[in-house]
Amino acid sequence: MRERIKLYIVSGFLGSGKTTFLKRLLLNFEGVKLGVLINEFGVIGIDGTAISKDGIEYVEVNNGSIFCSCLKANFAKTLIELQKTDIDVLLIENSGLADPSSMNTILDELSRQMERGYDYVGSVCIVDASKFLKFVDMLPQLKNQVSSSEFIILNKTDIADEQTISSIEEQIDGINPNAFVIKAVQADVPLGLLELQLRNNGVFAESYNTPTNRVATYTIKLNKRYSRSRIEEFINGLDEEAMRIKGFVDTDEGWIYIDAVDGDKRNAMVDSGGEISEKQGIVIIGKSHVDFEDKVTALWQNCTGELPNYIEE
Repeated sequence: MRERIKLYIVSGFLGSGKTTFLKRLLLNFEGVKLGVLINEFGVIGIDGTAISKDGIEYVEVNNGSIFCSCLKANFAKTLIELQKTDIDVLLIENSGLADPSSMNTILDELSRQMERGYDYVGSVCIVDASKFLKFVDMLPQLKNQVSSSEFIILNKTDIADEQTISSIEEQIDGINPNAFVIKAVQADVPLGLLELQLRNNGVFAESYNTPTNRVATYTIKLNKRYSRSRIEEFINGLDEEAMRIKGFVDTDEGWIYIDAVDGDKRNAMVDSGGEISEKQGIVIIGKSHVDFEDKVTALWQNCTGELPNYIEE
């Protein structure tokens, strides 16, 4: 029988740097057959376009957290199918609002359904130094991401002062005193440390993610060119309601990638391509479960002159 597949999770809050770290992590497995599973909260996958898929078994599981009962069956089916392939390593980047506490539980439940199975190496948690203190007491998922990970990257330390960084380190130590913590910029850490420091904490728990506490999420599908200034007006108009807005949009100034987290916005020009064109759309993730579709609809109509083409959740 072939060896079990080594499974790694990359967790962290929205916009913390998970995809940046995952791209670096891919370079650590040269000569190894890789599988990559990207979990996005919106209906369409956005972050996956940043990952090269040449020679990689690549899967997206969208529209919620893979650890929530709303997607757990789909996630389980995906794991069962992937262990039938020839991959040696599976890297999972979960949604920024996911709680991976139940990973050991899920694998244990599936063990009798898999011939090959997985060796869960552990979870790497990316902590955003610019956002963590603001949201850690508000979102149980963040605490559980830290408590479930024995390797924590304190990222974006270049935009946080020493007092903030020290306070975050104290918070992390209070949540998970056994975790290995390393400070970083652009999620750049010596990957050799993973072999030395990363481990499975062995916890069997249930995830905080449930359909009842899912935050409001809307996905607008786009299929034409828009005014960049009006798209930016739309994004700015949702500062009070939206935790995260991201997507690809074809504008009169070229293709842009929208990436806004709690009012911090980065709208970068990107090269158009077949995959980006197919994924043109905007994902809006709210700050709570409170519905604000009427606000999104009215604002979109005012900025573009048309009703939004929502993709059903």
